[in-house]
Amino acid sequence: MMILSVIVSAAMFAVASGTAAPTSVPSGQPSGQPTGQPTGQPTCVPTGQPSGQPTSIPTSAPSYVEEPWGQITWDKRRHRQAGMCENQCSGHGTCEFNDNCRCYKGIDGEDEYTGPDCSLRTCPKDFAWVGSVVNANDLHPWVECSNKGICDRTSGECQCFTGYEGVACQRTVCPNNCNDRGTCWPEKHLASKASRVYTTPWDAMKHVGCLCDAGYRGPACDQQECPSGLDPLDGYGNEAGRDCSGRGICDYGSGTCSCFTGFFGTRCQHQTTVM
Repeated sequence: MMILSVIVSAAMFAVASGTAAPTSVPSGQPSGQPTGQPTGQPTCVPTGQPSGQPTSIPTSAPSYVEEPWGQITWDKRRHRQAGMCENQCSGHGTCEFNDNCRCYKGIDGEDEYTGPDCSLRTCPKDFAWVGSVVNANDLHPWVECSNKGICDRTSGECQCFTGYEGVACQRTVCPNNCNDRGTCWPEKHLASKASRVYTTPWDAMKHVGCLCDAGYRGPACDQQECPSGLDPLDGYGNEAGRDCSGRGICDYGSGTCSCFTGFFGTRCQHQTTVM
């Protein structure tokens, strides 16, 4: 009886003080997540992007001046590190304004290297065979490989298209190398050999041709000349450029004359006796 009285007294005291113990275990999980963040942290994530660009350059960093010659193209390919030019100009140039590389030049005044980091070789230049017009009536600008070859940026050598040769693909080639029966000369020298002058035109030292050895002719010196002399009938013979003394047909393959009827001889220089 005493124990029961103590339990009843404790229950009445708990009710009276408002701290009654739970009468059962919770039957489920909380129905939702907390609705807010702790008051000491940001209450939400930014909902948008900044509305504008910075209005000034930070004073702790060097200022940057955009250059007028296509700087945006260079920027896309540049990776600046510690304020130095890219790859330290590959040892082929100096680091200049705005961390741009200025590539070294050769003794001819032309750039020896090119590219943002001066890592690419340049190729020899000459007047282009054809190109974009630079100024009035100027269709032959000074370009790499004369626009008739592809520049190998590793070796700095031109890979010329078929029919062109030279360190800058600046001249044509003689057909079949003149078949080893002549020498290949530019037009300027060919004209001089014929007592003519051809120095002013742009291609005076670019187009070439064969100067054949004695006894051969043709663009490739592949035709063997036939013997010729004065016309036995006092007409036009070799002095007028006629083969076989003007009295026969030349076989350029063998270099022999086929004389007309009534004439004979190695150069058709004799007339048969009329019977």
